[in-house]
Amino acid sequence: MMWFMDFNRGFLELVANNPEDSVTKCAKQSYKTNLGIHHPYTIRQAASLAMHTMSGRTLFIPKLIGGEFGPQETKERIMAIVDLINPVKEVLWRFYAENNLEKLP
Repeated sequence: MMWFMDFNRGFLELVANNPEDSVTKCAKQSYKTNLGIHHPYTIRQAASLAMHTMSGRTLFIPKLIGGEFGPQETKERIMAIVDLINPVKEVLWRFYAENNLEKLP
């Protein structure tokens, strides 16, 4: 669960900060950095294939943020979601560290 939260945070940050990149490219980049490092080769390949089925930015972003907005407001709304993820992620990672759960498979 924790790695998936890291993936989501990284994915949304990439989507917000790289408006010229496709959703697929952002997902693949975040997966490689945050989640794929914990998966064996076959899972990484399957995940890569699955990410190619993602919708484009024009469909994904309005559903994510509740409508169509200008570039600056779009970025602000996406980063507001990231800001909601971060405190939860930090509390959970602290709990994992305090209970020696960080290295669980």
